Amino acid sequence: MANYCTAENIKVMVGFTKDFDNSTSTRPTLTELNEIISMITGIIDLQLSVVGITSQLTNLNVLAKLKLGCIWGVCANAGFGSPQMNNRGDSTPKTYQELFDSFLKEIIDSPNIYTQKIDSDPLFSGYNENNDNSLLLDPEFQV
Repeated sequence: MANYCTAENIKVMVGFTKDFDNSTSTRPTLTELNEIISMITGIIDLQLSVVGITSQLTNLNVLAKLKLGCIWGVCANAGFGSPQMNNRGDSTPKTYQELFDSFLKEIIDSPNIYTQKIDSDPLFSGYNENNDNSLLLDPEFQV
């Protein structure tokens, strides 16, 4: 499967103002970072395979979760500090490693989250391509 995140995603997460490159000006270098991204993607794929998910995932919400999990894993393994946010709204900062570990645990504890089909996605619920009065349109709207 393809990598779930990119060097650009990591740059945005950690707030870098310049791109990763292969000179000595960035640590990790772009090559090192891409190796970490591949490693973390492999770990995520392995975790998904443990719960029986081996096919390419297409649900956009699932892909967004996988991207964020990949970013947390890469940041943890590349040695970046704690993020400036936490995912629970509490006052305890979470490290990237804690966020990544909880993401991997969620795959095992709630695999159904990662097997959603597009028709079970809340974003698309109620949509019927054969019905012009679907939830995407307001039949009472007037100009």
